[in-house]
Amino acid sequence: MKFSDVYVFIDISDPYDELYRYEVKNEKVIDRKNVSSPFIDTFYDKIIYKLKNFVIKNTTILYKSLLSIKNFLNKKSTEEKLFFEDYGFIINHQANLWTFDEKYFEEEGYKGIELCKKYLELLKEMVEKNNANLTIAVHPWPGQIYRDDKNNKQSSIWQKWAKDNNVNFIDFSELYFKQKNRTKSEKLDFIDKNFLKKDMHINESMHQTVANELIKYIN
Repeated sequence: MKFSDVYVFIDISDPYDELYRYEVKNEKVIDRKNVSSPFIDTFYDKIIYKLKNFVIKNTTILYKSLLSIKNFLNKKSTEEKLFFEDYGFIINHQANLWTFDEKYFEEEGYKGIELCKKYLELLKEMVEKNNANLTIAVHPWPGQIYRDDKNNKQSSIWQKWAKDNNVNFIDFSELYFKQKNRTKSEKLDFIDKNFLKKDMHINESMHQTVANELIKYIN
């Protein structure tokens, strides 16, 4: 296969997936792991997790009872419940934890970044053998938009890697942060208009916006 240019969009979930989701053998992904949580690493954590899973899967009445007690002790307003139902998953998903939780990043999250770098270096070798050009691109998730962090950690990490490896770099974050000092309502409105409902992936309209910007670089 002949090609002149390769564009790699590095997703915020990629480091998480490399670290927790893929089972690798002899440098090849052979399966997808049943991911639990990046914090389940000690023997005690695993026992508690397995016990919870057992209760959920095998004791319906007990599980529902415990869940009811938990909900009673942690009462949330109707507004909080609706917010969590619509945005909790996409804003607080474990895969974007490394971008805003510094403690987690320093203890564990950085390992996923290093794995991504390793595979990018292999990809770079393949591209160079074809005398082609490699460009890496980054973009934010709803969680970055909601926290108004301008996708800083992801952008800075991959911009430095691109510079150190003489690779082209595109940061599409500006497309998502054009409006400054947005209110909480405005951030959620932007998420609703540009992402699939209750999902981290951009919708058709935002795909077109990104494509129009990408064409400028291709041309």
